[in-house]
Amino acid sequence: MSISMKNSSLTPSLGLLAVALSAALPSMAFAQQQLKDVAVTATRLETPVQNINSDITVIDSAQIEQQSGRSLTEIIAQAAGLQLVANGGLGKASNILIRGTEGRHVLLLIDGIRVGSATLGTASFDNLAMHSIERIEVLKGPASALYGSDAVGGVVQIFTRKGGKDFKPEVSVTAGSFGHRQTNASISGSSGSIRYALGAAYLKETGFSASNEKAPFFNFNADKDGFEQTSAFASVSADVAQGWTIDAKLQASNGTSSYDSGEFFDPTTDMVNQVINLGVRGKISQNWITNLRFGQSDDKSTTFESYGTDSYNTRQQQLTWSNEIQTPVGTVLAGLEQTKEKVSGTTVYDLDSRSINAVFVGLVGSSNAHSWQANLRHDQNSQFGGATTGMLGYGYKINPNLKVNAAYGTSFKAPSFNQLYYPQYGNSTIQPEEGRNFEIGAT
Repeated sequence: MSISMKNSSLTPSLGLLAVALSAALPSMAFAQQQLKDVAVTATRLETPVQNINSDITVIDSAQIEQQSGRSLTEIIAQAAGLQLVANGGLGKASNILIRGTEGRHVLLLIDGIRVGSATLGTASFDNLAMHSIERIEVLKGPASALYGSDAVGGVVQIFTRKGGKDFKPEVSVTAGSFGHRQTNASISGSSGSIRYALGAAYLKETGFSASNEKAPFFNFNADKDGFEQTSAFASVSADVAQGWTIDAKLQASNGTSSYDSGEFFDPTTDMVNQVINLGVRGKISQNWITNLRFGQSDDKSTTFESYGTDSYNTRQQQLTWSNEIQTPVGTVLAGLEQTKEKVSGTTVYDLDSRSINAVFVGLVGSSNAHSWQANLRHDQNSQFGGATTGMLGYGYKINPNLKVNAAYGTSFKAPSFNQLYYPQYGNSTIQPEEGRNFEIGAT
């Protein structure tokens, strides 16, 4: 049993008293080191961090566990040195700002699947369950040449937990200030060629007032604005033939968050987030690996206000076929991707769906002190037409402790459904925002 003091999320430093009960086999230090030394988000390939020419931060499971009681955006902002904007504590609307761009200029991925609201055009950080997260990668800088729209300021990618070789049960109970209490339970392991991980959690926090009576806002209410969440995750993978693996993942969370909207009413928002991920990966030849993946993310919110009820639902379906081919000058990445977005709810839009077809190609390589990267992508959107983006990066290691690098990239942000079609507000002629970025650095 361990007792530790930690600051609770977005609150005065009264501290968080955490009592954790755990029964788990410790992971090997070598495996932890491997996770730190390799990153995926900056190239869409497993690449040694020392060969990446972009600014990337990896937040591992140990760092996440040390931040018990904090929100996801707080953990990201603290570890990656980014700017956090939040409207209260746990479960309240929050955004990550990267390099001075807006929150809607950050792309959120969960195991490679896009997650967010197509009506607001922003990532959905507020209701994601922390206990299912294995590590987080934060890429700073434009990445539309890799992922398409939204990746103007950067990309946050969450990697969820998966099964290992050894059986590992875990149970934890946390209690803290502002009525914070949380219970997690999970198991992971393997049986023959099958690896699995699954878990569930319950979280509740009484919280504090989401608005300040000294601030010039008309919506102050002295009540406590809490958050309650139930969540679950599951992951299974199997080796079906030599060099071939299939996997399936599910992550789901239901949350209810209270906020302020005047003295005489206590509004709440019910949130549902779910991600389904199915894939097959295998070797076509000694130098060719192919990966076919289908994913679906749902982002639903229903707000109960004094004037009535509003609901907004986004469903994104993503089908990706990518190929990694080893060549004398590096690894070639080539593939096709189709994304379908559909919105529904109490607001009626002139159009409620769109599709995006994309083709992408890239090259990542290194030799001695040199490392390089080049990417090109074209997205064809059914609403506004096409957008082509690119990225170039080069790095040179002066000595084992010093590397200099330079990178250039272009990006774009597709308009949201609200910007295009919201009644008496939208403008259907809006075109995508475009961006350019050049950077040099030393690490």
